[in-house]
Amino acid sequence: MAKSVAHFFDADRLVSATGTADSGLVYFYYTETTNLAPIYADKNLITPLTNPVPIAAGQIFPEIFLDPSIVYRRRIIHNSDGSVFDRDPLSSVNAASSSVNFKDYHPGDATDATVAWDEMIADITASGIRKVFVPAGIYKLVNANWALDDLEVSGSGEATVFSVGANNSNLWNVTGANGVLNSCQLLGDGTSSATSNGVAVILSGANFHASEVFVNNMGQGVIYGTTAVNTRGPTFERIKSRSCGAGSSGFPVLVFMNGSWERSIYRDFDVVTSALFYGVLYGESGSAFWKDLQIIGGHWEGFLRYAVSCTDETYDGTDRCYGVDIQGGYYKNCIQGAIKLKQAKDYRISKVLTEGCGNSPENAAGGLRGSIILHGMGRMEASDCIVKNSGSSGVQVTVPYTVLKLRPDGFGMPSVLISNCIIEGTGLTAPSFGAGISALGPCKDITIQGCSVRGAVWHGIHVECGAGLHQTQFLSISGCHVLDSPNSTGIGIMVNRVWEYFDSNNKVFNVRGICNWVENVENWVNQGGRSGDSYTATACFDVSNVKYISFNGSASCFDYSTAWSSGAAVSVGTRFYTSAGRVYEVIVAGNLGASAPTAETGAVVNGTATLSFVHMRRQNAPGIYFRTGGTITCAIGNEARFENAPGWFSGTAPSLLTRGAYYKSSNTLVGTGVPATFSLAWPEPNTDYRVSIEPTVNETFYVLNKTTSSFQVQSSNATSTAVVNVSVSR
Repeated sequence: MAKSVAHFFDADRLVSATGTADSGLVYFYYTETTNLAPIYADKNLITPLTNPVPIAAGQIFPEIFLDPSIVYRRRIIHNSDGSVFDRDPLSSVNAASSSVNFKDYHPGDATDATVAWDEMIADITASGIRKVFVPAGIYKLVNANWALDDLEVSGSGEATVFSVGANNSNLWNVTGANGVLNSCQLLGDGTSSATSNGVAVILSGANFHASEVFVNNMGQGVIYGTTAVNTRGPTFERIKSRSCGAGSSGFPVLVFMNGSWERSIYRDFDVVTSALFYGVLYGESGSAFWKDLQIIGGHWEGFLRYAVSCTDETYDGTDRCYGVDIQGGYYKNCIQGAIKLKQAKDYRISKVLTEGCGNSPENAAGGLRGSIILHGMGRMEASDCIVKNSGSSGVQVTVPYTVLKLRPDGFGMPSVLISNCIIEGTGLTAPSFGAGISALGPCKDITIQGCSVRGAVWHGIHVECGAGLHQTQFLSISGCHVLDSPNSTGIGIMVNRVWEYFDSNNKVFNVRGICNWVENVENWVNQGGRSGDSYTATACFDVSNVKYISFNGSASCFDYSTAWSSGAAVSVGTRFYTSAGRVYEVIVAGNLGASAPTAETGAVVNGTATLSFVHMRRQNAPGIYFRTGGTITCAIGNEARFENAPGWFSGTAPSLLTRGAYYKSSNTLVGTGVPATFSLAWPEPNTDYRVSIEPTVNETFYVLNKTTSSFQVQSSNATSTAVVNVSVSR
């Protein structure tokens, strides 16, 4: 006889129509009759139960076991009002909510349970039951067959252990649809000879769900899936993994999915490894392409390559693989990077935290390198992410040049949004690849907004595209801060080969190289923001081959009028600079030492005073430096500022250089024929500036003795004592 069926009621007690506890009788008949059918108190169908079953008010329904060979009718009669509830047939209504106990088939004593599994599957296939309860115990399986649709297997937490029963084998081969696995431990033996063995689940069935599962010591990982037809992907939630990937295959992956998987979801994984190459790896297979992948939260630590990698290695520019949404999660110490999305379309990453990733980047210059890598087409977004201590770049966006559907209107070119990200410490092990944010390759438009980059060893923000038509059409960088770059070869914000560049309210401060580099740009609009305090820079803004410029920002540094002086007495809060460009603040008063301090970390003792390093000071660098050729028009707005700079521009002046009335002043002639002298707010590169005079009396005034730092105004009346109002423009 087939194993018993445990019957479950719709509630745990009998309740009246008014919601109060009730008493009554429960009858079990043969279907379509009033003939009482046998019911039992035990799973082996040995001890009969009284039929009908009396139920006292408030009593929890007892366990009732049914004979699966019988089709039952169930009638419940309430004592309070005599109401009757009848179900016939009961089996067709109840089979899906009934369950079998796997210990009826196997004792859970760490012996092989594969034959018992097959026997159970045969029984529940016949009865229509789809729920299996597996109590605590150890059940060894070798490539068990899970072909039944809608099968739900639930254990008792980590005490329910499904263990791999032979070297280089798997637990299940799941071909059935809508399978569910809950609350258990999947235990491997650490062996694997290929990516398709040493795995808990070999999957081709649609819509497989797993939750509250501990995956331990699998030679590969938890799942290897492949399908050549469009198939609903799995949903995995609250999966913990330890000690997986130590098999001998050489390419261990926790979740390895090939082919046409759609709408896969992975939520709240907890993975710590020192052997797995990848956490979640999706790839195309021949003409089968994945789409619509979602990863939410989780802890991903220690992967030898990437925690998440999705790729189309034979990408041809058409819509094949697309749709990745990653929300939240902590990614730590992943060697090549935290996340790599390659040669597909439409990515969105938000609220991800990475730490210590990308220490050994996959590719050198021009390749893939960074904690978060978006390499593809369509819409690519990274927002509200935090990247700490990256060995290479923080966030990198690249575009596959060779497969662009390139047209003059930008059709086929991707759009990029990077917003509100905090990048702190990049290029720690690969300094020449250590940009905070980089966007490399031709795009329809790139928007970088509200980001903070601190301690980038290479460039803070780097946007650079290919030559010729391979250029980004529109770039907007706004509200970003680039601070404290320690490398003198790095650039705060570097832009090269862009048609339109809108630069708004960005701040670049305390970088040792050039603050801003703008090259090969058709039209650059700078609106607000500030750059300065770079020690080795040729200028705050270094410009080369930018045709049209509208500049309304600030190129300036803090004014530290106090220079370091041997033996000088200094008080707490005083700031001063050294000849090497270092700025210090006094935190313990005293007298300075015999030589200038050089340390840049910790408390710095100098003489009897104690100092704290602040940053490097920009020295002897103008606001804008125009390299030879290329710039046709540069218009400097009225709000542009160039405080504490030796000049507001240098280099080769544009063909047309204009500036609004940026200097206004008043002076009074003294009546002795001596002209009034006006000192310019900022030194001029030449004397081609224009002076406008607003007379207050009916006299003729004229300008004389123009220099790069001052000019004079005289009246035709040698005894004039008039007030003279002037403004300077270009």
